[in-house]
Amino acid sequence: MNESLIPMVADSWNAGHMRIINKAREISSSITLGILSDNACHQCGESPFQSEDLRIEAAKGISNIDKIVLIKDLIDLSLIDFDIRNIKFLIHGDNWNRGELLELKYFCQHLSKKNNIEIIEMDYSTDIKEIDNYDYLSSKTITPGIRLRTIRRELARGNCIRVLEAHNPISAIIAERTIIKKENVKNFYGAIWSSSLTDSTARWKPDIESIDLTTRVNNLNEIMEVSSLPIIYDGDTGGKTDHFIYMVRTLERIGVSMVIIEDKTGLKRNSLFGNDVHQTQIEPSKFVEKIIAGKEAQLTKDFMICARIESLILQKGIKDAISRAEAYISAGADAIMIHSNKKDGKEIFEFLKIIRKDISSKIPIVLVPTSYCDISYQDLELAGANIIIYANHMLRAAYPGMSKVAKAILEKGCSSSVEKNMLSIKEILEISGGI
Repeated sequence: MNESLIPMVADSWNAGHMRIINKAREISSSITLGILSDNACHQCGESPFQSEDLRIEAAKGISNIDKIVLIKDLIDLSLIDFDIRNIKFLIHGDNWNRGELLELKYFCQHLSKKNNIEIIEMDYSTDIKEIDNYDYLSSKTITPGIRLRTIRRELARGNCIRVLEAHNPISAIIAERTIIKKENVKNFYGAIWSSSLTDSTARWKPDIESIDLTTRVNNLNEIMEVSSLPIIYDGDTGGKTDHFIYMVRTLERIGVSMVIIEDKTGLKRNSLFGNDVHQTQIEPSKFVEKIIAGKEAQLTKDFMICARIESLILQKGIKDAISRAEAYISAGADAIMIHSNKKDGKEIFEFLKIIRKDISSKIPIVLVPTSYCDISYQDLELAGANIIIYANHMLRAAYPGMSKVAKAILEKGCSSSVEKNMLSIKEILEISGGI
């Protein structure tokens, strides 16, 4: 008797799961579905929507399954309380090669070695659109591991991610709760951008890497206390390579999903100054060394290092930008950010076209359309962008609003003229009271 074991969370079912079951039916006479217990799910970083009892109950309605068992633990094989003597094949999608599902793969490899079971990996069904988990994340306090892997998983699902800058907890909450429906499509922000510019400006300091990592991480911890959105961190130049290694380890430990570092050297000046101030681009080989060191320092495959290319900002042209992109991708960069201060966006579209045609159809590309703000998210997505960051808008909106109120109170001698434009006392008491 040849038996196949299919381990899975079984939180929701789609055609990808059916393909695995059909494969098991082709090669074996009996199929056992191994549902991960709630404990096993937590061990591999999963947070199922349904309890193990409900997931087992739902699985009983799936045809072609002969037996359902509960995998209670992914570490201690002695806790297996079902018969594994006849299991000849163990089948799973290759998506367990990334993320905390690696814990499930390690369990299966241990089981395979001990019992001479053949492991069969199937191509992950990228054509399947999985249920978005943002509604769930925004209603839960999540672990660093779950937050950490969200960006990479959303990109693997083929989703383009909108990102909004947040410099304090209240701006993060606004980013998380702002959702609109347009033509039956739900639009929302899928991540928070931790900007060095707005972190500096909020403290009335220049954007020259004057705010140290510890201060910025403390700010992130406050944001993470109230918001469950994943974080993309503005790492400026990353500092010296030894400093960047420390940055990577710190950010990964607290659950940041991605760090973006720019290929400049010397005193940091904001890129949008362009050549109006002295800015020096680092030699590609030196930046490659920094990327490699960062990738070697990280502990999980979920954390992402994005290489930001400044060639267009410094008017070195598309050819230089493409050459650097190739080098950074080869060095192991998980994503590429291309920056431009031109309003028409033409060079951005040219870069996207060349990368997608000649270099890589899969490398995630990050854009920050501050200068070319007339170009829509949809047009950038269609051109091949994967992450679009609105990088400083929350602080830029807050400053004139506060200035207007402060001036009006002095001019009028009271606050009545601006009350209608502000959060009401009732609303602010509800917020501060946690309601």
